Amino acid sequence: MTTKTIYVKNREDLERKKKYIWGIFIEFCGNEFCLKISDVLRNYQQNAKMWPMLTDISLHREFHGSLRSTMEWKTILMSAWMTVEHAMQPDIYKGLEGEVVVLNELKTSQLSKKDFCGFIEYIYYQGSEFGVVWSEKAVTAYDTYKEIYN
Repeated sequence: MTTKTIYVKNREDLERKKKYIWGIFIEFCGNEFCLKISDVLRNYQQNAKMWPMLTDISLHREFHGSLRSTMEWKTILMSAWMTVEHAMQPDIYKGLEGEVVVLNELKTSQLSKKDFCGFIEYIYYQGSEFGVVWSEKAVTAYDTYKEIYN
């Protein structure tokens, strides 16, 4: 399986890459292929910004009577943010053995850079609402990775 990924920043960048892109179409001609155009996904720097913030929340805030892990807080906050930002309600069902099953796949790795920026701001907002005193590591990460999504 051959995969080609081309990042295009703006119209001028597209103009510069137009011959290269056309060459890829020609290369695939005669074969069935899929063309996928999407927003650029979040990057390593954005991801590195999120974890110290989640750590601070996990150390200082309980959820339903218990401190939760950073992974649990990521799920909790992602679910809340998706509800607020995209009006997504989780699909909750009774499972095969009577357990609760939530069928929404909420993966930060699949967020666009723009959406991930919104998610980071939501974490910061909620942490501040919770009264979290941000650690030096979280503040440094937040300041270091102030990335605009353009």
